[in-house]
Amino acid sequence: FPVTIQLVKWDGTAAPATNIAASPVTPYIVYHTDNRVWAISQDRKNLRFSEPGDVDTWPVSNDIGVIGTFGAIMALYSAPDKLIIFCRYGILSLTGNPDDDNVRINIEHPNIGLTQPTSLAYFGNTAFFVFNGSVYQY
Repeated sequence: FPVTIQLVKWDGTAAPATNIAASPVTPYIVYHTDNRVWAISQDRKNLRFSEPGDVDTWPVSNDIGVIGTFGAIMALYSAPDKLIIFCRYGILSLTGNPDDDNVRINIEHPNIGLTQPTSLAYFGNTAFFVFNGSVYQY
């Protein structure tokens, strides 16, 4: 059978498909545990997340602030047991489940971050990225 793939760009104002109508305008999005989609806020300071199994529902309360001196959130990576948060000047991780109120943001690497989101590549369970002109592996 032939397979039809539809490529759709969302501009943040008009929904191209009903299943992402309420999604936030975001520079980066990733699927993670509990059938949730995680996104970086437009100002790159917070994490937003959908309801479990429902990518169309993004309550305002589903927002986690990432504080510290790590700069803007540049990219996200879904590791098997945590969500990796690549910031401009540090790497953090998020563990726990928002439904159980046990979410924790941990510092993984305080002095190494991600220069550009496009410099992040994955091979298996390994992330390769560029920080200040050097290639790192995580």
